[in-house]
Amino acid sequence: MTDVIDSVPKEDNTIYPNECRNGALENSDATFSEDGTHYDRYTLAWPGGDLEITLASNDFDAYLIITTAPGDPDGQTMNVDNFFTDPETYTQNNAPAGTYTIWANSAEISLGNYQVCVNQAAPCEGPTNPTLSAPSDQANDQPLNVTLNWSAKRFDKVIYGDDDRTDLYEVTDQNLLRIAESTVMLVPMSKITNNGDGTYTLASDTFNDYIQGQFGRPLCPSEPFANQPNPGDCSGFLVGPDLVVTAGHCIGSENECSSYAFVFGFQMIDANTPKLIIPQEDVYTCGQLVGHVLTDTTDWTIVRLDRAVANRKPLDIRRDGEISVGADLVMIGNPEGLPTKVAGGASVRSNNSDNDFFVANLDSFEGNSGAVVVNAQTLTVEGALVRGDMDFVQSGDCMASFRCGDSECRGEDVMKTTVFADLIPPLVTYEVRFGPCGNLQTIGDTDGTSWELTNLDPNTTYCWQVVANSFCGTAQSAVFSFTTLGVTDTPTPTETPTPTETMPGPTETPTNTQGGGGETATPTVNARADVNGDKVIDEKDLLIILENWFHVVPSK
Repeated sequence: MTDVIDSVPKEDNTIYPNECRNGALENSDATFSEDGTHYDRYTLAWPGGDLEITLASNDFDAYLIITTAPGDPDGQTMNVDNFFTDPETYTQNNAPAGTYTIWANSAEISLGNYQVCVNQAAPCEGPTNPTLSAPSDQANDQPLNVTLNWSAKRFDKVIYGDDDRTDLYEVTDQNLLRIAESTVMLVPMSKITNNGDGTYTLASDTFNDYIQGQFGRPLCPSEPFANQPNPGDCSGFLVGPDLVVTAGHCIGSENECSSYAFVFGFQMIDANTPKLIIPQEDVYTCGQLVGHVLTDTTDWTIVRLDRAVANRKPLDIRRDGEISVGADLVMIGNPEGLPTKVAGGASVRSNNSDNDFFVANLDSFEGNSGAVVVNAQTLTVEGALVRGDMDFVQSGDCMASFRCGDSECRGEDVMKTTVFADLIPPLVTYEVRFGPCGNLQTIGDTDGTSWELTNLDPNTTYCWQVVANSFCGTAQSAVFSFTTLGVTDTPTPTETPTPTETMPGPTETPTNTQGGGGETATPTVNARADVNGDKVIDEKDLLIILENWFHVVPSK
């Protein structure tokens, strides 16, 4: 008898978009030679777009294998076996059209029923339409060297003033809340439990319990958050679809990475209610250690999660340049493993461009290592908190927070994102189109928001457009235009001869052209000076005068 899946013979395992198929792994199924596990193989004709494939089983530990377009054997094979995910889930934003191969498999040799589904993944928000910054549309008399500028802000406004009301339920600034959605807490596997119903529970031990265990003394009564749970070890933040930044001393190896769950959305719902039940779409595991450096001065790690993060936006990071001393900062993270907190009212105290870090007066604790530090004016991520002053000091029979004035103590070190930016693909790149209006050509791509043009033709109208591209889609600006300066022909000036004064030589007769009617007048020679009568006064006359002078007899 031929095995079937949903009344379809197994040798004809075709699955379609937005379809689920029920099947079973059986002794008669093919096996992988490496481990002897059984599998069923499906072919998917994908039209393109955001793709989600799931495999679930109540009978065995499901193991999902995907071969991307053009499918087996030429495509790239992806193995999906997520410890904290049921069902096993594969997602790819903007998955290219083509044939995909899906393997329904088990982690160990097992038999039983399963369900495999192909779904349209949750919508991924693409980039915003770039808007004109300069030169203004249809501007005239532009120079022949001009810089195109455009704007593509991700948020509607900037953060002004202090907003350090700590818990998220107290925060009203939508920009802060958006950023907080992209922060993550690192939780030891021992402090998170799979409930088997698509949710997970975090450990409920309190902050005060932790301090009591660490120091043998409780928190002082004046300390905040004493009764809040603190299951986390470190903080982090999302910088790509599946990339997280944290401190280098939090994760230093693949083994350390695999010992943590990466949990989004841990916060206080109100003053007395922590969110301890976390949906599975907010719990991730380590897929790969992308980069790691830990020295006396440099301290960072980049982790690729087991899958792309759903419904949360990666944060923009600074890729070049330096933040100014005195610039306002906001930090968001999980101090001491507590529910997410916002710390505003901080600023840059010092920044040496030769260092991989800058110093700020942030309010932080040990568990905030890896917390995101954001420029309050631009909403750009400037860095990750990595180290600072001591956290607690003994105060009588209890432990109190170590407090410093804004300009006191050493400050907190923030690892600059520019140090590791080359490992993080830009969230958005811009394709610049330029040329005669009606015939625009792509002249290049950039992750910045400007493009320099040189040696343009005078008195010419040009058009340009910017197309924003991200892993979630594209967006384009309107077509803008400007006209360059015209060049006016300047006549070559006629050379004016330099006037010279002609002095009469000893044999020359000076002429006078000032007479009326253009007549030339010859002046009369002084007869007394012209001793020899040759009509020229020269050295001959002088010699005669001197000779006569020497022969003059003085009178009595």
